[in-house]
Amino acid sequence: MRELIRTFKLRVRALIKRRQLERDLEDELSYHLELRRANAPSRAPFGNVTLIQEACREMWTFNRVEDVWRDVRHGARILWRAPIHTLTIVLLLAIGIGANGAIFSLISALFIRDLPVDRPEELVVISRMGRTGTTEPSLPANPWIFSHPLFEDLRKGLSSVRGLVAIGDLANARFALERNEELSDISGSIVSGNYFELLGIRMAIGRAFNETDDSRQSPNAVMVLSNAFWKTHLGGDVGVIGRRVFLSGQPLTVIGVAAEEHHGLGSAGGDFWVPLNLQPVVRPGGDLRSNSGSAWLRIIGRLKPGVSIQQAQAELTVLSSQLTGESLASALQAESGRKGFGNLRGQYGTSLQVLFGAVGLLLLMACANVASLLLARMGARQREIAVRQALGCSRARLIRRFFIESLILAGCGGLLGLVFAAGARGFILKVAPESFASVDISLDSNVLLFTIVVSFVAAILFGLAPTLRASQIAIEGGLKSASRSTTGAPSRYALNKALVVIQVALSVALAAGAVLFGQSLYRLYSIDPGFDRRHVITATLNTRALGYRNDEQYAGMAKRLLDRVSALPGIRSVSVASSGFLTGTFRTLDVFIEGQETLIDNLRINQVSRDFLATLGVRIVAGRVFSAADSPAAPRAAVINEAFARSYFAGQNAVGKRFWPEDERDRPIEIIGVVKDSKYNDFREASLPLAFLPLEQFPGRFNHVQLRVESDRALAGVMSSVRQTILDVDSRLQPSRVETLDQSLDRIISRDILLARISAVFGALGILISCFGVYGMISYLVASRTAEIGIRLAIGARPGQVHWHVIRNAIEVVAPGVAIGVVLILAGERLIESFLFEARGRDVLTHAAIAGGILFTALLAAYFPARAAARVDPIIALRSE
Repeated sequence: MRELIRTFKLRVRALIKRRQLERDLEDELSYHLELRRANAPSRAPFGNVTLIQEACREMWTFNRVEDVWRDVRHGARILWRAPIHTLTIVLLLAIGIGANGAIFSLISALFIRDLPVDRPEELVVISRMGRTGTTEPSLPANPWIFSHPLFEDLRKGLSSVRGLVAIGDLANARFALERNEELSDISGSIVSGNYFELLGIRMAIGRAFNETDDSRQSPNAVMVLSNAFWKTHLGGDVGVIGRRVFLSGQPLTVIGVAAEEHHGLGSAGGDFWVPLNLQPVVRPGGDLRSNSGSAWLRIIGRLKPGVSIQQAQAELTVLSSQLTGESLASALQAESGRKGFGNLRGQYGTSLQVLFGAVGLLLLMACANVASLLLARMGARQREIAVRQALGCSRARLIRRFFIESLILAGCGGLLGLVFAAGARGFILKVAPESFASVDISLDSNVLLFTIVVSFVAAILFGLAPTLRASQIAIEGGLKSASRSTTGAPSRYALNKALVVIQVALSVALAAGAVLFGQSLYRLYSIDPGFDRRHVITATLNTRALGYRNDEQYAGMAKRLLDRVSALPGIRSVSVASSGFLTGTFRTLDVFIEGQETLIDNLRINQVSRDFLATLGVRIVAGRVFSAADSPAAPRAAVINEAFARSYFAGQNAVGKRFWPEDERDRPIEIIGVVKDSKYNDFREASLPLAFLPLEQFPGRFNHVQLRVESDRALAGVMSSVRQTILDVDSRLQPSRVETLDQSLDRIISRDILLARISAVFGALGILISCFGVYGMISYLVASRTAEIGIRLAIGARPGQVHWHVIRNAIEVVAPGVAIGVVLILAGERLIESFLFEARGRDVLTHAAIAGGILFTALLAAYFPARAAARVDPIIALRSE
């Protein structure tokens, strides 16, 4: 053991003092040679000086390390001597590896990375699931949101946790340094006072708020800013601490800036945090803290030391059965909270799997292309390989040397791929839905490790075939290949052609995915929503904050608002409503229908101003829309949609029919018109029965305002002034989500946009790589068969025949690839069918168009080397041999 340690120390010393030992060795050998120089025969038994030096080095160095390092240096020199060839390979690998890294950064953020808090393994998330294991239909669709009263019940009743934190979203809040200053909407969270302390979130500057700041009696109105918002909007000014700012018109004092690594746990964004006691003044909807019917908070807690999630679940099950109200019909569930809430994972998990599969195909294409390039270059290195073998290089050493070259290329491609992945972050955030605003998709250690593994796997994939080809080159054949060329047997190009077939097939599959997702998105945009969304602006209003005690006050506010907004230049019509289109929220009413005995539960209603249907461009099918005749003193009227008419008046004329609320049998409502069905939230949903009621006859709180403007030019001008006009009417209205209906639609179909845009990029890259592969293969074929082409031309072949001969070689490669790609489309279509809107099964026309497009593009790439072959001068070609 001592001898091994001594040997190891000596070899480490040799690495450090290598030059000195080399000089000592040379001096020693020179001394002995000088002594023997007088007697020439004595030199022969002394042996080859170089071999003696090598033997001495083997005794004091790590032989394997030295050999590998020598191969690395030699491989780098070889690659450096062919810069264009090397740069092309590195770029191809960077595209494939970078695309994988970009998508994996999303996967890492949602599925792998722990929250940047202290001891994330102790965190537990509370969710609501049905007794059967599915979300209760009568409860909020998001199983992670609860009311504030239930949060208080859980906080008091759970003894297995050190504490619970409540987190509510606050989207599109207005932030200003001065009261009259305008800034773009920002989004953050309303959180309980123990948020920062319990989660262990550090401050960059200032302090975090606490339970005292969150108490209802607290005189402090405070907020904490995110690090990114502080740097981007406030220039990183440390003087912001203690400064008064305005959020949704309310003065607040900035007391801290969170550490850079924390981006928030809410789904709206992570620009700021305010305590729960400020909810009534900063979030529309009035005071939600005592409303057990309003679910808006996420709950996360920290387990006590030694308590497991299973123990917390057992206690939660007992507590769930004791609670009443919203939890009566549901079971509460404890989940690991180390990665945060699972809403984004559930919503986008399968989409990311599809995109990850797409980038995997892209990487395979890049590896196949690189393998083709290396095989093509192998022809030019046959003499080098043969000489190495003749000098005693073993097959194992040869394989190792070429694999090291592959690792160097993959390493360079991986480094550049990381740069590409970092650059793609901006694009991903642009096409991703706004709920990703609080997700940190930076390149972390997980992405770095993944990139290293992918680069190594890529080196094996693209380096295997060229390495095996190099190890099979015979000495005699390799030496002869440098002195004469052949016309090239077909088997010589078989592997290159097979790799190009793979590239073409995978490009067809990627292009098909991009086309199918694009078609799905196009159909979503093209569907008739039942209203005209062009040139329409919507805004959500906080009318609850007005505090009116009777409906007449709301009616007066509606009139003032309509008068002021309609006076803006470029406005064609204005309306207000209790529910806006593409919001998905409606009030309900239990009604009886004339001639039917059954009570209709939860009929969706929308209280609207007179011009609502005209403003939205909803088309009338029968009867009429609201007019000045529908005054408070006139008989009560309603306009229903086609779904209402189909459901309750099938085969009859609904106009003139009546219905009445359950508790108002003496005050019937007459149906005066029927309008086309409209898409109220999800464009995939079937329209449900809906009744429009005039606000003049059914006064009450309205939450949305809609404006139709004259043109796109007017749209831009009105967008900038409508918010201020609403605030001038009453600053308590605090308009949020001021956007066009087109922007609302983009938000609803954000998953489809994400898939369509990113798959389009991958499809385009796939086509580009496959075309480059076809071009490279045909160019290599033409270059290696120049003599054959010269002979053909010399014995009478016409340039057109040579041109067609080369194109035919391309067709022999591209056509099988396209055919295999079509098979891949048919096999993979079912995997993505659930993501497609109005999937049409086997769309033969689309498949044919994709195959034809890829075939044409690939043959176009082959045209240029084919044209070069047709222009070969036979004399020059033959003389070069």
